[in-house]
Amino acid sequence: MLAISAGLVSNTEESQSDTLSTSLEAALDVSYNLFSFSNPDIIISSYVKPFVTISGGKRFRFDSQFQIKWEIFNNFYFSTKVYYQYDSNSPTVGASTFDYSLSFSISYTFN
Repeated sequence: MLAISAGLVSNTEESQSDTLSTSLEAALDVSYNLFSFSNPDIIISSYVKPFVTISGGKRFRFDSQFQIKWEIFNNFYFSTKVYYQYDSNSPTVGASTFDYSLSFSISYTFN
């Protein structure tokens, strides 16, 4: 299932120097989810969320994630998730402009 939404976001952040900054951002959310409940169960989900500041200076932020959850055998799952975040102008001086993660997990669901 594909879902697309857009809107305005009010963003208030506090930096490490206790300075508050508020901005208005245009936001877009594009999400995709795929569920296959035949044997084995497979769930794929992802999203992309760009944010563009329309007040208070030039700033672009971007959040994204991709996840797969796969049933290895009855109620026992393996999953992996990747996310990436970008911020062109972080309120914290010297902060990295991006963040990312790759994780793996094993789980069991009790029914």
